[in-house]
Amino acid sequence: ATFTFTGLHPGSDYDLSASACTTAPVVGQLCATNVSMASFTTNETTPVTSFSRAISVSPTPKSIVVTLSPPALLNRSGVITHYTLAYKSPDTLVDMLETFSITSSVSQDEEQNITLSNLQEFQNYTIVISACTVIGCSTSTGTIMRQTLQAA
Repeated sequence: ATFTFTGLHPGSDYDLSASACTTAPVVGQLCATNVSMASFTTNETTPVTSFSRAISVSPTPKSIVVTLSPPALLNRSGVITHYTLAYKSPDTLVDMLETFSITSSVSQDEEQNITLSNLQEFQNYTIVISACTVIGCSTSTGTIMRQTLQAA
């Protein structure tokens, strides 16, 4: 027999067990003692969202630190391997793109601190964030506006 399971989440691990049972008129239900067990992982896809929360912390005249909380587990669609941040100021015509890998010392379940450096002082920056699996990156879930400080 073939069975189709629906409602499974991408990039998730599942354990499946099955046993054969029959109903006998006198003794009731009888089940086989040999239980078949299988484990499988659904294929990863691109994440549904890029982060659950983003905050900027301690901007300086030349940098902005962005702290990201990872997407909710069901929205990751696999293992988050890195984040991409596209950013620019209104005065520049070129988008800057940075890729930040998740290091082995930081779990994908922990907040990530990402520093955008070599920025112009006292400028507004538009920051667009994507979370990525080995398959691809999420679409942006919003734009963050932050301003660097003015030099003293």
